[in-house]
Amino acid sequence: MTSIVVDVREAVAWITLDSPPVNALSMVLIDELSAALVAYRPPDVRAVVIRATRGASVFSAGHDVRELPTNGRDPLTYDDPLRTVVRQIEAHPAPVIAMVEGSVWGGACELVLSCDLVVAAAEATFALTPARLGVPYNLSGVLNLMKVADMHFVKEMLFTARRIPAGRMAAYGVLNAVVPAAELERTTADLAADIASTSPLVHRIMKEELRVLANAHPLTPEAYERIQALRREVYDSDDYQEGIRAFFEKRPRSSGVRNAAGVVPVPGVRFQSPDRSGLLPASRTIDDTRLRPARVSPPRAPLARAHPRPGYRELPASAGHSGGWASWRSGQDTGSLLRAASRC
Repeated sequence: MTSIVVDVREAVAWITLDSPPVNALSMVLIDELSAALVAYRPPDVRAVVIRATRGASVFSAGHDVRELPTNGRDPLTYDDPLRTVVRQIEAHPAPVIAMVEGSVWGGACELVLSCDLVVAAAEATFALTPARLGVPYNLSGVLNLMKVADMHFVKEMLFTARRIPAGRMAAYGVLNAVVPAAELERTTADLAADIASTSPLVHRIMKEELRVLANAHPLTPEAYERIQALRREVYDSDDYQEGIRAFFEKRPRSSGVRNAAGVVPVPGVRFQSPDRSGLLPASRTIDDTRLRPARVSPPRAPLARAHPRPGYRELPASAGHSGGWASWRSGQDTGSLLRAASRC
């Protein structure tokens, strides 16, 4: 059983993702997509369209979570299948169009946004979900997002994992067109036909020029190594494992985030560990009898400032009182004395 279907019409290759129920980007699907991109090229093909089946509610659910490693290995290395097919789309000699119907999740967003043009149905939505799964994108993945969207918009998508409607994506210039679902295929076909009617040689040269210029971001070896160290910290942590467990158990992920040292702060409650660190070791639970709630002292009143003259102290402002200096002996505050003097 194949995961894609290819149909070539009038020099346009229509590649349909057909891996029910949600077109997860498994190694099998990506290998077949990669093979199709190699097979269908100029001069016989002058444009490529990547789409889901007609009427699909999910364009693609992104990475197949079942294939993510759980042994602390970085799943998004240079030779990761998704990274490979994204580079193939970017380097393909013909323009590649993403025709989006349904929701797009996680790594599928990068697949779509790596295409040269994107046409979406009005009901389509896009969600970047690395923070939900605990899988930070690598440098090339983040750069691919930055190339097509405003920095603050990219941060909103990455940090919140919200589903963003197609209309808002188009408003930020990420999509080329948003049309009713009934007009989606015709609009895409018209766009592909216009491309197919112009020079394929110019397409290949200009696409490569744009790719090189868009990727021209200098990065020092030290900066690259530091980013890689940060990524290793995630994959060595329980936060990554918790994201995968929560996905398979169909529940929200835990809010407690363990760091690389295996320590998790408990939200809302301070617990005192035997070493008095105030942190809960990952190997223990809140019910551990060796742990006890820390004693929280009431806030202390601020220390009174010294007055240049002996026998006076500062009174805080309160209802009916403006604050000021008061004598220990008389109780009269200097604020009242100064106001009385100002009226003279």
